Amino acid sequence: MIGEKVIEEITGTARLLLTERLPELQQAYKECEGTFNINISTKAKPCPEGVRLEISIGFVQARVRESAVRIVNDEQMGLGFE
Repeated sequence: MIGEKVIEEITGTARLLLTERLPELQQAYKECEGTFNINISTKAKPCPEGVRLEISIGFVQARVRESAVRIVNDEQMGLGFE
């Protein structure tokens, strides 16, 4: 059952995770070119002991962009390498 203790555990753990990553969060925020998103998610599952919680945070620390251009012609003969 989701009750006050579960809510307290979710918020406390999310706070701990954010605090542990504070230097990375601050750096990523400073380097952000637009909106800085911090995702916090919780998965809750009943178990014999109570409620199993998986709390996670996520944010983009660096913008990565990579691309590749290829031209392929299936009708062209190979070079003889195998």
